[in-house]
Amino acid sequence: MELFLMTLTSGIMIGGIYALVALGWVLIYKCSGVLNLAMGELTLIGAYVSLSFYSMGVPFLLSLLFSLIIGFVLGILTERIFLDKLIGE
Repeated sequence: MELFLMTLTSGIMIGGIYALVALGWVLIYKCSGVLNLAMGELTLIGAYVSLSFYSMGVPFLLSLLFSLIIGFVLGILTERIFLDKLIGE
């Protein structure tokens, strides 16, 4: 029973992550008309940044906050540098 609950919890968490990534793709595509396949890379960078902060001894919630800020900045830079040029092409 414990294995079932762990598997169910993991499945719900991973499914939630997939849903958020898919929602990001749809949101960007509907707003700009450009399919941005860099969303997966930005998600992975956010995970690595969060892991790096956590490995350095930063508490988990604080490392999550830092990775959200860094992800926000990287998303803005990606939009300004690459996506603005592709809109309307």
